[in-house]
Amino acid sequence: MEILSGLRFGILNQGDFFGEGCLTGQRLRLCSATAMTDCSVMKIEKKSMVEVLHREQAFSDMFVAYLLTRNIRYEEDLVDQLFNSSEKRALNENLDKCASYAAFWKATNSVLVAAKRCAFSSR
Repeated sequence: MEILSGLRFGILNQGDFFGEGCLTGQRLRLCSATAMTDCSVMKIEKKSMVEVLHREQAFSDMFVAYLLTRNIRYEEDLVDQLFNSSEKRALNENLDKCASYAAFWKATNSVLVAAKRCAFSSR
């Protein structure tokens, strides 16, 4: 999903919804979607969606939970974009990788030290 300026804001997956703003009367579309792979899209008319939301409690609950979860994820991503520069995000990603490598190296080194001790103690 892209927000006005071409900034990629999220990637939708199978079963995701898009364009639900029209359900509240939103006239201006703030987002557009572009398929990155072959996909099938189902258009649901506003009247039909409203009827199903009123009639099917389980679907209504699922739809609201989906919207809330997606909104929280987008808020987190937006805050990250606004308050963390791309350099800082890249640095944090690299630091996370370094920490993983350090943990791996420490574990590997411990095994090597133990193996050397074993080799020397058996002499």
